[in-house]
Amino acid sequence: MLDRLLVLVALITVAALSPVLADDHQPACFGGLHAGTGGVGAGGGCELKPGLVLRLAIEGIDAEDSQNIDGVEYELAADLGFTRLQLDWFPTPTGFYLSGGLAKMNIDVDGTADPTAPIQVGSITVQPADLGYLDMSVDFKSVSPYVGLGWLTSFGNRVSLRSEIGVSSVDSPEVSLVERETSFIPEADIQAEVDEVLAEYDDALSLYPYVKFGLEYRF
Repeated sequence: MLDRLLVLVALITVAALSPVLADDHQPACFGGLHAGTGGVGAGGGCELKPGLVLRLAIEGIDAEDSQNIDGVEYELAADLGFTRLQLDWFPTPTGFYLSGGLAKMNIDVDGTADPTAPIQVGSITVQPADLGYLDMSVDFKSVSPYVGLGWLTSFGNRVSLRSEIGVSSVDSPEVSLVERETSFIPEADIQAEVDEVLAEYDDALSLYPYVKFGLEYRF
């Protein structure tokens, strides 16, 4: 809900500012496409006043991978989505800028373990013949501050290339682990495995790095 609200506020702001900020010599609003660690997306914004730009970016990506967590191999499917509302400050006319704002993150990771060798779950050792599957779900949903810096290279007064690096903090995820097709692992050991997964993702994603390259058109 909050990500939709951010999008709505930004679009209303851009629409309201467009006729006011229009300039015969230097277009004040822009839109474009980009790609980076947040996936592939689109964005746009408007200049509020010289050197200060309000910008919205939306991106996402689906990915598959495998990961070993505490000796258990999981096949993962990840769905990542990001919405960023940013304010860019250009202290000089060189194209360099500092950026700050809010990042809405929606990261869902689903994993399945189908072991072919004994695995340790909590305090017990589980044989492959005794276990069906372990289904894992990791869910990040948070709104957090974003800070970054970037460079805007213009070609004429319409087309620009944008490069940006930044970082957002990430809240602890919600983790669940379910034994499927069998049910002999004690709840305490399932919880111990959940704690291992939580610790793994807390360490890996406490800060989410952001790198982006984009092509934009001013109008």
